[in-house]
Amino acid sequence: MSNGEGLAALAGLVVVSGAALIASHRGGGLDGLEGRVSRDEDNLAAEKLDEDTVRALLEAGRRPKARAAVNPLPPRPAPRALAPPPAAPASHSAPIPVDVDFDEMDGKNLPVPADLPKWLRTFDVILINTSAGKDSQAMLDYVYELAVKGGVQDRIVAVHCDLGRIEWEGTKALARLQAEHYGLRFEVVRRDRDLLQQVEHERKKWPSNACRYCTSDHKTSQVVKLITKLVAEKLAAVVRLGRPVRILNCLGLRADESPSRAKKPPLSRDGASNSKREVIRWLPIHRWTEAQVWAQIRKSGVEHHYAYDLGMPRLSCCFCVLASKSALMLAVQHNPALADEYIRVERAIGHRFTDKYSFEDVVEAARKAKVVKVDAWVG
Repeated sequence: MSNGEGLAALAGLVVVSGAALIASHRGGGLDGLEGRVSRDEDNLAAEKLDEDTVRALLEAGRRPKARAAVNPLPPRPAPRALAPPPAAPASHSAPIPVDVDFDEMDGKNLPVPADLPKWLRTFDVILINTSAGKDSQAMLDYVYELAVKGGVQDRIVAVHCDLGRIEWEGTKALARLQAEHYGLRFEVVRRDRDLLQQVEHERKKWPSNACRYCTSDHKTSQVVKLITKLVAEKLAAVVRLGRPVRILNCLGLRADESPSRAKKPPLSRDGASNSKREVIRWLPIHRWTEAQVWAQIRKSGVEHHYAYDLGMPRLSCCFCVLASKSALMLAVQHNPALADEYIRVERAIGHRFTDKYSFEDVVEAARKAKVVKVDAWVG
């Protein structure tokens, strides 16, 4: 059998097996796009198929297809094979009574400890927020390395805030695969309504730089719910130490991305703290450059998101209100069906996508452009 026939057979097997699996649970079929499944988040079989489909395509030297592109790009080279995670030393997973002066942390920017592996051992949970984007991917690899040195890699929990249909195709499945590469626990959180539903039926306005409810409602508040769950799991184990559960909440924010992010302290007390939990927010790669981020990813050998290879400078919602117009245009070219839905919502609420232009303006410009040179956005 030729290589081409083998790839075709593999893709066929994924699609046929997936269809049978979903049918047995839902009585339904695939949702189009060669193995793409329904986004019914309550259907565990569909979610598993999405993960298996992405894995099979990666192993076959392909990526998930973007939604039908206006200007298709030439075929991409096959991705690197996933490298095995580094060998881990014996774990010291039991909580230890090493003191951190949490009482002195209120309202202060904290110095990052010099001995990071030892410092990580003072936390009961190391929570990694992962969007499957380049910054959170580099952060995940870096923090995992430190945790291995400290023997606490089994305390890491990776959490993905599932944004549903407004994400780039395959984002959640890739975030899961990246976490599984390191053998980490992977959690998915999401709001009961996606952002488009919230815009249309609740807010009646798009988010803005001054009102970023997209972040607070669909990310921060959802992660807090997971923190509550993790605290309940750990509470009995640490009660004998006479202290709250300690959680290190790690985010891949970098100073280079915007002036507001540059002002954020690399280490601070998290607002999710209460009498049962001490939550510290850490920005492990806050001072990293973009070149350092990609160097860390290349070193890891773990697959990155295909949106970057299409020319996107950042991975966020497909159509972020803070994105540059050129980035929105490129995203529209690769997600035309979703773009039509944004136009429908914009018309329904009577509110422009941004102060500078409507989303309909962006779509019109994207359809006229043959090649889009993307400018980075600040926000």
